[in-house]
This record gives sequence, structure tokens and C-alpha cells, in this order.
Amino acid sequence: LGADKIIPGHGPLSTNKDLEDMKSYVAAFDGKARKLAAASSDVEHIAAELQKAMPVRTRGEGLIKANIQGRYLSKKK
Repeated sequence: LGADKIIPGHGPLSTNKDLEDMKSYVAAFDGKARKLAAASSDVEHIAAELQKAMPVRTRGEGLIKANIQGRYLSKKK
């Protein structure tokens, strides 16, 4: 974006580096979650494996199960 500071809808002020870091995190999360969801429908198992594989993000851990269920498992039903 080329901005000095980014004011998100929630969370602290951010920078372009923060956006790049988040983009990398989301891409890695998506790739890992797709592989895990292809092999299992157990949201608890998938969440646990993702938490082991992914770097810790503040304020995001509580959303992992909901994201797995809504994005990766809802199509399997």
C-alpha cells in the first residue's frame, strides 16, 4: 500500500511489513488446513495440528476452529 501506518478495523496500528506477514501467514494456514481437511473431518484434530505447525498469532487462536469448520469442512458435508 505504501502507507506509513495502517489503521485496521481491530488490533494495533500496522505497517506494510505487518500486511506482508499476515499475507504469508494466511497462505501457509490455507495450504496446511486444506491438506488436513482433505484427510480428516475432525475439527479438533485439524485445529491441534495447525496450532503445532503455525506461528502463534495474538487474538487469532480462538477463531481457528470456526475458520476450519466454515471454510474447509462445510463443503465436505
